[in-house]
Amino acid sequence: MKQIISILLILMINITFCQEIKVKKDIIIIDGKEIAMIKEIPVKKVIDNVKGIYEFYDLNNSKLFTLYYKNQDVNKSLKEWVKLIKDGNPNENEVDLKSDIFSLNFKRIFADFLTKKYNFFNSNGINYDKINEFFNQKIESGEQKLVESDSNKEKEFFTEGYFVQTGNSNNIDILSIKDKKLVLGQFIKTGNKCFNEQLNSNIDYASIIDNDKNVVAKVICNGGVVIKTIKNEVIDSKISTLNLDLSLDTDINKILLELYKKNYTLGNQINKEKVAIQNDKNKVIQEQEKQKQLTLDEAKVNSKNIYYQPGYIITQKNEKISGDISIDFEDIDYIVTHNGESNKMLMSYEVRLKQPAKFYTYKATEGVKFCINDKKTGNEKCYKGVKYKIPLINANQYFEIAYENNNDYIFTNPINDYVLIQPKDKEKAFLLNPNKSFGSGKQSLEKVIPDFDKYINCTEINFKNYDINSIESLKSMLNDYHSKCNKK
Repeated sequence: MKQIISILLILMINITFCQEIKVKKDIIIIDGKEIAMIKEIPVKKVIDNVKGIYEFYDLNNSKLFTLYYKNQDVNKSLKEWVKLIKDGNPNENEVDLKSDIFSLNFKRIFADFLTKKYNFFNSNGINYDKINEFFNQKIESGEQKLVESDSNKEKEFFTEGYFVQTGNSNNIDILSIKDKKLVLGQFIKTGNKCFNEQLNSNIDYASIIDNDKNVVAKVICNGGVVIKTIKNEVIDSKISTLNLDLSLDTDINKILLELYKKNYTLGNQINKEKVAIQNDKNKVIQEQEKQKQLTLDEAKVNSKNIYYQPGYIITQKNEKISGDISIDFEDIDYIVTHNGESNKMLMSYEVRLKQPAKFYTYKATEGVKFCINDKKTGNEKCYKGVKYKIPLINANQYFEIAYENNNDYIFTNPINDYVLIQPKDKEKAFLLNPNKSFGSGKQSLEKVIPDFDKYINCTEINFKNYDINSIESLKSMLNDYHSKCNKK
């Protein structure tokens, strides 16, 4: 059903736009049927850009509304619009005139426009509902606003803008109208009139320079006067080179007016805008840095890293040093650039301890132990620098102490599932699950067994009899190692 309705709507639109619209002897004819009348009223004097007046009537000579045709040239572009007035209605609507037909008959153009754009008329007659709907709302023309803006700028120029007083010099001061002693820039000319060799070329005819020595605009002789601005705007002015004489201050002011319409006010404007643009850029950068810092701070809070938590370090000489402890287990920059995702790669190569007057750093190779009070549980949590081997790599990093007894250790990794075991008689710890490792170090548990057997060097210990994910099971492994393997 929806498809049928859509097809009917398309057909209705096509029928409307395919209607043959003619105007003969003031009669509007659509598809061969007489629909309404349009009469031209002579314009004795152009006021408010009105170039034509047309009244619309029904076939009984009852007036429908009046159309005022308006146009004005703005920067060599003809702006056209119409104002529609209906007797007794307060709304005087002005709309842009957009017609897709070419005709020297203005009556036909207006009849075609109102039929196709607003559906005032069709082959069935006058559409009074559409006419009333149009006049029951307030509509403003975009073209009209452009013309008004251009006209307002011109009026403003002669009260708020600037002017020149020419002399014999080619370097002429541009002065403020409000403060006639205030110089806003210089008008520098190469001559008073366009020379033949300058026509249709890019030779500078004149330059406008502000108080900061910025070349705000250059004037080019190119059949007409073209103004190229510092912002890469090209103003194709209405000024003719044939009549332009830069020995006259009025003609120089014509060029300055074109700049003023484009909001070039000289003085220190360009540099102020540059500063404002740079300030805006700096604000964006500051906001980005602020957001980056917030993201970084949030990542730190949510990470496994330790930042300035009260604790202590036990050195290899069994010295205890207290202070605020920091260590990086995770790569915070990676987390920030990967939407909070950790790369799960242990980074704990050194621990840092801060005291009011001292700062200590201990590498994992030094084998020191440090402890902190866990913020979540309130319990003490300890870590140790561990030497261990994964396939092809000898490594030294800090691991959390999951179990410690008489220099026997079970270590876990704070950010992934690594588990290491180190009996007291072994120089290095053994990584029980290197399949959790990275790069070329990945291998299955089956391949770990030969390395483990070589490491433990005791046939009484069968790797498969223990659960490497259970601390209690690994405790049993250590106990069995000492009792069955005669390891003291």
